[in-house]
Amino acid sequence: MMVEVKTFVDLADFIALRFTCRNCGGEVSASLLSESKLLSFPEGLSCPHCHKQWFEGPNDKRRDAIMVFLDRFTQLRSLKMPFDLQLEVSGTLAEKSA
Repeated sequence: MMVEVKTFVDLADFIALRFTCRNCGGEVSASLLSESKLLSFPEGLSCPHCHKQWFEGPNDKRRDAIMVFLDRFTQLRSLKMPFDLQLEVSGTLAEKSA
């Protein structure tokens, strides 16, 4: 017998977007629940610990992609749909810690 475990997360369960610096491991989180939703995202957001710049300015494609993602994610959560929409995540907590 084969047993397969899948984990699905409802869009409403996501509460923050976390940035982890690849240079020093410092972290900063941005709430997905607040009205701003990073709309005031600093142009040159940098690590709060080592101050390494993460974006080159307002036209940085990575920053733009994050802003588009946040906008669409917010739209999806606010729409009334005739179905439930969840994201599937790989592995389980038990598998990740092993």
